[in-house]
Amino acid sequence: MATFYHHFDIVKKGDAVPPEITVRVCETLSCQMAEAGELLGDSQRRHGSAVRVVPAPCIGRCQHVPVAVVGQNPIDRATREKVQAAVEQKNPAAVPPPHVAVAEYVKQGGYRTLKECVGGARDAESVIVAIENSSLRGAGFPAGRKWRIVRGEATPRLMAANTDAIGPQAMASIHPLDLDMIGAHPGDVVTVASRRGTISLQARPDDGLPRGAVFIPFAYYEAAANILTNPALDPFGKIAEFKYCAVKVTNGGSISDVSGYNFGMAAALH
Repeated sequence: MATFYHHFDIVKKGDAVPPEITVRVCETLSCQMAEAGELLGDSQRRHGSAVRVVPAPCIGRCQHVPVAVVGQNPIDRATREKVQAAVEQKNPAAVPPPHVAVAEYVKQGGYRTLKECVGGARDAESVIVAIENSSLRGAGFPAGRKWRIVRGEATPRLMAANTDAIGPQAMASIHPLDLDMIGAHPGDVVTVASRRGTISLQARPDDGLPRGAVFIPFAYYEAAANILTNPALDPFGKIAEFKYCAVKVTNGGSISDVSGYNFGMAAALH
């Protein structure tokens, strides 16, 4: 786990300890299109030996490109001034965004499926089958396959799962001017199509996105973004190219009656 993610440094006995602050600049395609390469080069020139500046793989904040991380503090729509200020303030901790407290989430029906699993209302096989049928995917492979592989191993079994839905409705974030161009308004249903598939979901305006870009989280059971993207594997890491693709967005469409992952799980299991 520690060697896979870029936020960790493996320091072996006798190795030099990394500098107090590390700045990581995302170098994946969406950030590169927003001039992340220039930000990386400029940051490397501006900071001395007390600060390490390195390129990093996808940080998972593609709707706020370009993105840099100072310590573990993500800098959305990063500029050299923002990065410089974060370094000078020596504040490497992430600032929690506005969120719903756990008690309120549970009151609204959160963790309902989890409670049913723990309470015995659903057995392991039925849950795995529902996830396999859901089109949910993780880092390059179906989430259901990961669950089944782990289930087949000898006990004790441990797995990190991050497929719980946070947003109640499937949303596509689109720049407001792009929404206006296709005649759509915030909350309208739009259809997003690639040469591989089509999904329909509600439009969410986001003026932090570049014009011509659409951001869709992978978490939506009822509008799986992986239907659109390219499943081709890279020859070295064997990881599927599920991060981005060319799409066409049009106003209108029909959304699924299934709303959210918990509701989708219930529908699939019944």
